[in-house]
Amino acid sequence: IVNKFKSPSVQISFTEYFKEIHDRLLKTKKYGNAEAYQSALNSLVRFAGKENILFSEIDYKFLVKWREFHVGNGNSVNGHNVYLKPIRAVFNRAISEEIISANNYPFKTYKLSSKPTKKRALAKEDMQKIVDLDLIEDSDLWHTRNLFLFSFFTIGMSWVDLAYLKLSNVKGGRIDYARKKTGKDYSIQINEKIDSILKYYSKGKKQSEFIFPILFEQDDLKRIRERKNSLRKHNDRLIKIASLAGITDDITSYVARHSWASIANFS
Repeated sequence: IVNKFKSPSVQISFTEYFKEIHDRLLKTKKYGNAEAYQSALNSLVRFAGKENILFSEIDYKFLVKWREFHVGNGNSVNGHNVYLKPIRAVFNRAISEEIISANNYPFKTYKLSSKPTKKRALAKEDMQKIVDLDLIEDSDLWHTRNLFLFSFFTIGMSWVDLAYLKLSNVKGGRIDYARKKTGKDYSIQINEKIDSILKYYSKGKKQSEFIFPILFEQDDLKRIRERKNSLRKHNDRLIKIASLAGITDDITSYVARHSWASIANFS
């Protein structure tokens, strides 16, 4: 009886509370986190088959079945973890704000497990095949190759950093920028290959403008969606480029980073 009166009384469903946290993220302009939270909720709702989900419904058995559902649809365990992390964070916050009791925490027993991802890197010969491809200038594949090679030449600059790179980041023969993911500062010397790509995309642009044709929206939240959509198209086109170059391995934007590290270490 004492425990019953001590335990918080749940007045709000998990879905309602989740949306409240999502709105807080939007208000504080944490658009990247807000987008990740929304994706997690969308996946959860698809599995549950209903919009309104109670805290009490999300227990160990529920999470196991959700993972099986996710993997059964051809997705990876690591991809499922991306959805689970916001769910776990919302549970932690709900306990801290005394929305629910710690007894309702399903992650005491359900642990996130991950599988190591294979680091895919192209050999130096394969990179040269991509460079040597005869592509129509100003075509989608031509631009895709330029961006892939620019990422490679700049020590594997990530897609998000390519998207937000401005002319103001280019000064004194170097590219100075802070990586979006980690906040770590980078300063990359501009060589001839980097310079030729920069000159093409920098023509007629102001210092405050993005260099590459990736982001066009003005709204920050729309830009996040735009960036993700453009990355999907970029990776689809890289598959076509690999096929044209006679490369059997799948290529994504991440391969540029891994390839640079591999070739730098072993060449």
